[in-house]
Amino acid sequence: MNEDIGQVFVVDWSFLLILGGLAAITVALFIRRIRMKRRARNEERRKRRREYRAWLRKSGVQPLSPEEEHDRPVR
Repeated sequence: MNEDIGQVFVVDWSFLLILGGLAAITVALFIRRIRMKRRARNEERRKRRREYRAWLRKSGVQPLSPEEEHDRPVR
């Protein structure tokens, strides 16, 4: 009986290699996803900033100074 239980938990080194590879791929994909989300967020911010500045140039409105911009109440 003890010998049968021992055989169940014997793990081949190739199985461990496969598990390690799958873990590495999973981690790499997770990190890539985080980077892509951050890049998309930053690109969206840049796009909105460009559109805002273009609107300011067209409308002739003076932009708020950084101090005034932070003092405005947020709705």
